[in-house]
Amino acid sequence: SDVLFPALSPVVSSDWLSRYALPRGFVVARIEQFEFLPDGRTLVFSIVLETSAGSRAQVFGLSRADTVDAPGVLGAPQAISNTYEPPQIAGFFDMSSMLIVDFASVTAPWSVVDLRSGVRSALAQSIPPDAEARHVGPLGVVFATRVDAALDWQRVPRAAGQGTVPLGTWQSAALAPNGSALAVLASDGGRQSVALVDTASGVEQL
Repeated sequence: SDVLFPALSPVVSSDWLSRYALPRGFVVARIEQFEFLPDGRTLVFSIVLETSAGSRAQVFGLSRADTVDAPGVLGAPQAISNTYEPPQIAGFFDMSSMLIVDFASVTAPWSVVDLRSGVRSALAQSIPPDAEARHVGPLGVVFATRVDAALDWQRVPRAAGQGTVPLGTWQSAALAPNGSALAVLASDGGRQSVALVDTASGVEQL
């Protein structure tokens, strides 16, 4: 019934995907991932396209959540690997730029996408390929890398010319939702305490 299964108005429909894909020589188009921008009103989505020969490409689009079949497309489709998953949205620095990770790239898996033009550029500071981005925001990327039974935490600034900020290696840690602080469990001679590490400066405070 319409009560249990209401008729939903699509933000982006399969008809729109077909109208976009077919004139460009693609026979398959599907949305692989979608995320809200920080305003909570705009969706960014990843479209994966396939040709009849099996080659694949990807393009990102944006759409207001209260519109129907009126998205904007960020640039032209870019060829992607047939073996790996397509580049994934890792988060947003602000309303005009997002971080993506491409596991098919060995040398530069992390890049920044300009949400006004679709242009992709390398992140100003490198992030290890095996790192996990835990928060993306105006200050940059807070990421964690596995070291034995612990996680090594660092922040990479968004702006060029600034160095990586070490946040420590911890077995137990929790990142604030806004990425501003890292709560860590510190041990000293059998005594335990919870401390806060400021992610902007890397300074630990009890």
